[in-house]
Amino acid sequence: MRSEEQVDHRAVAAACRANPRDWQPVGEYGSSESAKSAVRMIRGALRRSSGESPYAPARTFEARHELTDAGARVEARYVGPLTDRISPLALTAKQVIDSAWRNGPNYDLSTQAAEALESARLLQSPETVADLEAGGMYAAADVVDEAFHGEPHLNYPPDFAALIRQKAQEKSSREADATPALTVYRADWDSIALGTYTTEAEARKHAEDHVRRDLPTASFDWIVDEEDGVAELVATVDGSENPTGYFVTALEIASKYDPEADE
Repeated sequence: MRSEEQVDHRAVAAACRANPRDWQPVGEYGSSESAKSAVRMIRGALRRSSGESPYAPARTFEARHELTDAGARVEARYVGPLTDRISPLALTAKQVIDSAWRNGPNYDLSTQAAEALESARLLQSPETVADLEAGGMYAAADVVDEAFHGEPHLNYPPDFAALIRQKAQEKSSREADATPALTVYRADWDSIALGTYTTEAEARKHAEDHVRRDLPTASFDWIVDEEDGVAELVATVDGSENPTGYFVTALEIASKYDPEADE
């Protein structure tokens, strides 16, 4: 396995393209943080020096890391363009968001994307999904009653339709009683916590305002780690894109104490 200093990323990218979807070794890194940085660089096709990244365009490669005795091992694979990997519904959602970002009003991107999806009727609340599922179960019970004219059937218990209705009622009751966990978003600069917010947009705004003190002319972009969901802020200065050390992490706040959670 190559060490971090010996990694030839162009050779790695070429090996990945020659063996689509097969994991290829990248190198052995001295720490988990340097390995995670390499993973983000590969996934986001970030440039570490002049010229285009060998992993361009972004998101056509996947990467992962695994802890070892010496640090962390990084692997990568070529998965191709996004349109070859997502469902038609997800692709439709992406196109709606892209259109909103190109043509919509100038305010935070996450709000813009959410409103675009809602306007296109691509959003459903958990309550709506639960109601639809329970409604489908009630409708199934009605179909059973109608098909059998209320009479028993050899392949079903006599109270089959009633059983379906009971299960639908129990499901609705359980979901009505469930209290969803709260998700908050923390902005960090290296190991320093800058602030915690109820929306990701505000956490990102804090990080961007903070980094502009040192990079007032830079343009910024966020790269989300598909493995742990952490968003990393990258800056482009004079055509070169580099990490900034700023991150936004989603944290789930439990609604109830779980005595087994620490075990």
